[in-house]
Order: sequence, then structure tokens, then C-alpha cells
Amino acid sequence: MANFETVLEGAQAGEDWAARCLYDELHPSLLRYLRWKERAVAEDLASETWLAVAEGIRRFEGDEEAFRGWVFTIARRRLADHHRREGRRRTSPAPDYVFLEAASSEDPSEMVADRRSPGSRRCFPLSRQKS
Repeated sequence: MANFETVLEGAQAGEDWAARCLYDELHPSLLRYLRWKERAVAEDLASETWLAVAEGIRRFEGDEEAFRGWVFTIARRRLADHHRREGRRRTSPAPDYVFLEAASSEDPSEMVADRRSPGSRRCFPLSRQKS
């Protein structure tokens, strides 16, 4: 990018032309990266990335290469946040018949006792109280 320092100073001062220049320069490669990693939400992640860039650009110090690295670091963090959110997302509940098939009339403590190794039975006896 020609005259990166001037463009960065303009963006840090809130100049629209400078922000547009940075966006035009980096957005295609940023979006390509995010589509490669997570196609379904790439646009959303790119938007979140640019919002974070806008919030932190006044504190940024460095050259064009460092700026590119900073933007992609933010994108990777947004991607990681997305994966964490997806990991915590509730899944659809299992139908009742799944649990009914798994249910047994056998006492769970007897199931555990029967599956233990002989050494485990000697070292850690289970007391069974019959009622």
C-alpha cells in the first residue's frame, strides 16, 4: 500500500477515506482466510474483526506488515471465540426412546460391581445392603 503511514494516521484520526483504504486493501484476503476456516460464518466473523480493528486502531503502532498481522490475529481470535460458542451450544435433545432402550431394571451398583476387575474387587469391596 502506498504511503501506509499516512493512511494509518488518517484512520487513527477517524478519517473515512483512510479506513476505506485499509478495508479495501485487507478485506479480500481476510474474507478468503475466514471462508477457508469457517465458510458459513465468514462474513459475520469479518464484520466482528473490523469492529475490533476500529475500536483498537488508535492504540496500534507498527508498519504495514505488523498491521496486517494484527488484523489477522484479531480474526483468529474471533474464529476461536466462535468455536468456543459453538462448543457450548446446546444440542437438540435425544428422543425419549433412546433413554428407554438404555434403561435397565438392573441395579446400577450391581452393574458396576459385576464389571470390576478381580483385583479391584479385593482392594475396594463394595458393601451391598439388601433391603
